[in-house]
Amino acid sequence: MEYDVLDFQEKIIDEYDRQYHLGVTIINGVPLLDIAAKYERQAAESVGKEYNAEAGYTYQVSVDLYCQLLEKSSYASDSEPALLICTCLEEGCWPLLVTITETDTSIKWSNLHNHHRLEGSACVWNYSCFPTFEFEKPAYYAALDKLLSIVESQTDIYGKPVEEEISRLRKLYAEIRKDYEDSASK
Repeated sequence: MEYDVLDFQEKIIDEYDRQYHLGVTIINGVPLLDIAAKYERQAAESVGKEYNAEAGYTYQVSVDLYCQLLEKSSYASDSEPALLICTCLEEGCWPLLVTITETDTSIKWSNLHNHHRLEGSACVWNYSCFPTFEFEKPAYYAALDKLLSIVESQTDIYGKPVEEEISRLRKLYAEIRKDYEDSASK
């Protein structure tokens, strides 16, 4: 089986009188924003609407993205992580959500969708054409390591390092890695 390849890069933007560090999610060498644009454009056109991905989405703030992906990996949260968020940078405003499932050997991202576009909303879009991504577990955790190194270089809105949050995340991540390594050795 050929697995998808996950990577993260940092993008720094100045908005609303402060600096934001965004975690650019890249799958198979393509930024997730471009992948989302392709499939959402098709969905918009199918209901006769125009589409502009950059008017609706931006990348998630990297520390928030890391927290959501890590906590979902540990099953500590039942919520769906937001891979992309609204350009206003407000959590939950216009997210592209994902369902994460874990197998013995891989991590799958499926059911990518915007809950504002699902059944019962004013403008329903069909997200069934959106691909499922499957990452080999060691490579997935290596990508999370890279995202953590991006997060470690950041400061909070007052210019102080985000050390307390990073310490909490390191402990959680160590538990997840230990659980994975224990299950892999069985």
